[in-house]
Amino acid sequence: MPFELHDGEAFVAHLCSLPAETGWVEFKVDTFNPDTVGRYVSGMANAAMLARKQHAFMVWGIEDGTHDVVGTTVHLENKKGAGNSDLLFWLSQKLTPKINLAIETVMVAGNRVEILVIEPGYQQPVSFNGEEFIRVGSNLTSLRNHSEKQRAIWQITSSYSFESSTLIPHISEEGLFDRFAIKRFLNLFGVSDRSRMHMIEVLIQKGLILDNMQGGYEVKALLGLCCARDMNQYPELRHKAPRVLVYKGTNNLDAEHDNEGKLGYAIGFQPLFDAIMGYIPSREEMSQGLRKKTYDLPEVAIRELVANAIVHQDFTVSGQRPMIEIYNDRTRISNAGSPLIDVERFIDGGTQTRNPEFARLMREVGICEQRGSGVDRAVKEIERAVLPPPLFAAREGSTAVTVYKKRTFAEMTPDERVRACYQHSQVKHEDNEAFNNASLRQRFGLPDKAISQVSNVIRDAQDAGKIKPLDPNQGSKFAKYVPFYA
Repeated sequence: MPFELHDGEAFVAHLCSLPAETGWVEFKVDTFNPDTVGRYVSGMANAAMLARKQHAFMVWGIEDGTHDVVGTTVHLENKKGAGNSDLLFWLSQKLTPKINLAIETVMVAGNRVEILVIEPGYQQPVSFNGEEFIRVGSNLTSLRNHSEKQRAIWQITSSYSFESSTLIPHISEEGLFDRFAIKRFLNLFGVSDRSRMHMIEVLIQKGLILDNMQGGYEVKALLGLCCARDMNQYPELRHKAPRVLVYKGTNNLDAEHDNEGKLGYAIGFQPLFDAIMGYIPSREEMSQGLRKKTYDLPEVAIRELVANAIVHQDFTVSGQRPMIEIYNDRTRISNAGSPLIDVERFIDGGTQTRNPEFARLMREVGICEQRGSGVDRAVKEIERAVLPPPLFAAREGSTAVTVYKKRTFAEMTPDERVRACYQHSQVKHEDNEAFNNASLRQRFGLPDKAISQVSNVIRDAQDAGKIKPLDPNQGSKFAKYVPFYA
């Protein structure tokens, strides 16, 4: 994220207050050599990455030992690299990967301070002239001499994600609470409405904001994803809030309702879910003397699948948002990003996600399940309601799941029956059980006399390679089955 200087004197004062030079800050007065600067840029960019800092700073005009502001004769804007090229252009040709560099000039009590702002390389360690350097304290050395630091940098670069990027580089306390629903968000964690400073400390602890050392705060994209009052205010989050489309029939030619959200996902999830269920037909039934609303599609299944789509979407894809499309006969839930695992293994596929910190926060506030078990729960609820099996699919860089309204066994296609059998084997296997003809009959809502019909489905599922016998030598009377991968 490009560095923005809002209060130069305050920022210089903060740098001077550091107890000693760190790996990501270097003080000089008038000394300047372009090759030396290039090596320092490499070393400090890598040190900043290790320290999880957004930027490193090479500063002229401050004495190294005393940290006194004395001013400098160096004018970075006028400095050249080899071949009389402008300094920043010359450095950009020598550095791999390309990183953002900027020059800031600050006047402090009549003394000019020059600052070279260095952004780390998020893809790999930064090298100068083909060699990677590292700043260790005040010493500059080759990174190859510190294999443990080199490994650590590669681990950090591989974990960089959209959620950790900077959304706003500088915002005041007032602006923070004005643009983000902080109290409402922290209430989801059980944090009571105490002082603003207490809430800010909690946000810092959770890695959602940083003190930007200029009298304000740097906001991470993760905070915006969770509790922005209007995600569309930010280019990085624009068109990422969920959209609910309701169609009049079984195709998308005539939309009856088109609702686009704007709230961050944590504070906006319950209103979103209530809106979705408001469009799904329901009826009132008596249960133990009490009236209970029953929906055509199970509430638990829709909740888990919507949460799953939100958590696992690819935020780096522009122009795509989670979509909930409600038709007369089905509801489709989709999100940006191709599946990280085979769609055939969604039920047992574990916890792979593009957005681990976002997923963690959504779990903490109770929106999604631990261990990626939300899909399991959804399929179990669909089975309990005796609905056709959901269809998980990868579609042109996105992931979609379709949940169907009730149809009888006779109305299901052969492919749907096999898919239902396979998914039944998976949910049973996740419970450390095998399935049999009786459990599959119950899943289809069929009577005992339908043994032969269900046996045909089991045979078709075996022929399709979806399931296998628990015991290859088992007899037909007490036969049990498991997924093909068990």
